[in-house]
Amino acid sequence: MEPRVLGYRSYNGPRWDGTVRYAIFPRQDGRRWIVYSGLNKNATSTINCAAEIITEIVDREKLLPDRVRFYDLQTQTGYHHPSYSKSGEFQFDEVKFRVIDGEIQDIQWIPQACPNFVIEVFKDLIGPNPRQSNLWAAG
Repeated sequence: MEPRVLGYRSYNGPRWDGTVRYAIFPRQDGRRWIVYSGLNKNATSTINCAAEIITEIVDREKLLPDRVRFYDLQTQTGYHHPSYSKSGEFQFDEVKFRVIDGEIQDIQWIPQACPNFVIEVFKDLIGPNPRQSNLWAAG
């Protein structure tokens, strides 16, 4: 699938200042992976807006959130952070959550080894010589 771009609202704010690129990857078990990555550093981070981003994606794609596995790819393109502030550095986390009364809640970020097919799709955001900075935690 070709990556798509989506705007999202600031955390607890009225402005739509964030933008993510996301891609949907089918899996053999019928579920899907959705990987998203922030495109602008001046917006509220994807970590702080995960519930809003996931809700926007599932609404747009007409998916059930509990039938999809979500992943947040954090790169120097979308973040000011010492762990991935240089070109090529990134973090990759599965975003786990519960759906309670139709709302995304209890969000957790679980570091995962990033598959090569994800790096290939997002290589322009990651930069040359990709290096995952949270791989030690993906054990």
